[in-house]
Amino acid sequence: LIGQENGKQVQKINGEWGKALRATHLAGKLEKDVEAVTFVSNESSTGVLNPTGEIVDEIRKQGDALIMVDGVTSVGAVDLKLRKLDLDALVFGSQKALALPPGLAVVCVSSRLMEKAAKVKNRGYYLDLIQYKKLADKDLPLTTPPVSLMYGLDYQLDKMLKEGVAKRYERHQRMADMVRGWAMEHLGLYAEDGFRSNTISVIKLNGLDFKEFDKRLRQKGFEVSPGYGNVKDETFRIGHMGDLTEKDIQDLLDVMDETMEEMK
Repeated sequence: LIGQENGKQVQKINGEWGKALRATHLAGKLEKDVEAVTFVSNESSTGVLNPTGEIVDEIRKQGDALIMVDGVTSVGAVDLKLRKLDLDALVFGSQKALALPPGLAVVCVSSRLMEKAAKVKNRGYYLDLIQYKKLADKDLPLTTPPVSLMYGLDYQLDKMLKEGVAKRYERHQRMADMVRGWAMEHLGLYAEDGFRSNTISVIKLNGLDFKEFDKRLRQKGFEVSPGYGNVKDETFRIGHMGDLTEKDIQDLLDVMDETMEEMK
């Protein structure tokens, strides 16, 4: 959509809802003149974690397109192996697995992308990466920065290092396993096995009255999210990311068990 609004020729490759994007979906579909490919690492409306490495390898096989990844619900919780993948752009925000308020966007870019950006004539103002880099080299922002969020990010990064990055990833895996186990015992998961998100689980309703379920949970001090997009009427979602702990997740699951028993 962003590319179309900027007058670019956009080719969409749509996968099946609840299924991961695989290399086979891209095979033979990237023409030599394709300049950039974008995809989502972790899809939060379906709870699917795409195999980023597999997708990147297929793109590289077919040409030299820039590879840009949406890591909004991955970064801080999932090991994307960035150095190995050599992505051209990774974009994420402060409000998901980094456990900060919304309002801060982070963009990691390659020298290859910056070289290409320098050749673009009309780069705009607020999203001109070349201007951002020039100012950053002088320790200056483009405009008034969200200072409080930047201090918050600095704090959270220190906190992540103290926990240990690998241990943080493992904690997210354990929390995801807890929610998946509950879902498979009671209602079922929407995402296909083997490609399920470690930050959000999308659970089938299978006849559960979500409005009543959600109301009762809120009365007990807990909250889950309704489904989104094409599956909003058949699923609900549980986020298990950021600074949440296994105890937090277990407390929620216990209350969900209690509530489902009440609704029988």
